[in-house]
Amino acid sequence: MDSNDSIGCRYAVRPAGLTDMNEISSIVWSSPTFGKDMAQEILNEIGHYIREPEGDEFQTFVSVCEGRVAGFVCFGLDLGERTYSIYWVCVSSDFQGRKIGTKLIQYAEDYICRAGGRIIFIETGASQSFERARNMYSRLAYQM
Repeated sequence: MDSNDSIGCRYAVRPAGLTDMNEISSIVWSSPTFGKDMAQEILNEIGHYIREPEGDEFQTFVSVCEGRVAGFVCFGLDLGERTYSIYWVCVSSDFQGRKIGTKLIQYAEDYICRAGGRIIFIETGASQSFERARNMYSRLAYQM
C-alpha cells in the first residue's frame, strides 16, 4: 500500500524482510515501552518468522517513510477459529505523532478481514509505559 496523506510523508506498508531487522531492532530497543526481556522476545519472534514463514501464523509488516522503517506491526492466527491477535505495534520515536501506528493497525485489520478473520484481540500492558498504546486502541474502538 502506497499513500501520501496525513502522516506527512509518502509511505508504504510492506512485508518485513531480513534487511529490515536492523531498523526494527533499533525501534524496539529505543522504545521505552518494552523492557529488555520483552524486547529480546519480540526480536526473536520477528526474526524467526521472517526466516521461516508459516502462513498466517505470524506476520510482520513495516511502514516505510522517508526511506526508513518508521514502524512495524506483528499479528497472526490465534487459537480460536478465524481468530487473530495483534501482538505488537511499535513506531520509531522519529515518526511518532504522525498516525503511523494507526495506519499499521488499519493495515493489519484489512489483511485479517481479507484472510477471513472474524475477531481480533490486542493484548497490552497496564503500566504507564503502555498508555499511548491503550489510547490508540481506544480511539480505534477496541474494547478494554
